[in-house]
Amino acid sequence: MNMPFLRLSILAFSLFVISTTSGSAQELILITENAPPNSYIENDKLTGRVVEIVQAVLKQIGMAGQTIELYPWPRGYKMLESQKNIALFATSRTPHRENLFKWAGPIADNEVNLYKLKSRADIQATALDDLKKYSVGGGRKDQKSQYLVSQGFELLRVDEDKQNIRKLFAGRVDVIPYAATRLKYDVKQLGLDPEQIDMIWTLNAISTQIYIAFSASTDDSVVAKFQAGFDAIKKQGIQQAILNKWK
Repeated sequence: MNMPFLRLSILAFSLFVISTTSGSAQELILITENAPPNSYIENDKLTGRVVEIVQAVLKQIGMAGQTIELYPWPRGYKMLESQKNIALFATSRTPHRENLFKWAGPIADNEVNLYKLKSRADIQATALDDLKKYSVGGGRKDQKSQYLVSQGFELLRVDEDKQNIRKLFAGRVDVIPYAATRLKYDVKQLGLDPEQIDMIWTLNAISTQIYIAFSASTDDSVVAKFQAGFDAIKKQGIQQAILNKWK
């Protein structure tokens, strides 16, 4: 389901102009998605563990008091690929993406697993390839699908991860990939029971950390400024305190 973007006034995300080391200025658009508990809207405000960490970075580098553009992931990712001066978070830093973008972070760890219904005792795997005979859900422009396709999987794709949860419970797919930090929250939001789901396989190759990804054309000084902000909040213990709060 494609959700129209929301333009929100918040404390720390922005369409803003920043100075580069060369003295020029450039407009950088920060984008995130609706992906609880990392980033989501509550009481008309953007919140979440990733949101709070990036807010802390922006405060550190003097970029607080701005706005955000919120898009469905496929649209935001396409903008990152095709437009100048886009910053998209939270983006998994995978080998496939490494040279496509510039990076600042990390924001947090991101474990990715394959899941099935507990009632499907017939679904067993001693190797990842064992799961190719089952119907597997996927998303568009996300690292989970990119990786599974690279391993020879054929996927039934949707625009939004939550759609795969519905399809799993409805028996329309057998297995779905999902970020561990998001699964239980999303299942509950759909009015379903997370206790009915079993983890069947960890995708270690893409269980990497998540970052802010910048368009390849973004000035290096901009990326370096964000990286300095991440380094500072880590050193001060701010980043870990936020992660602990959201456990």
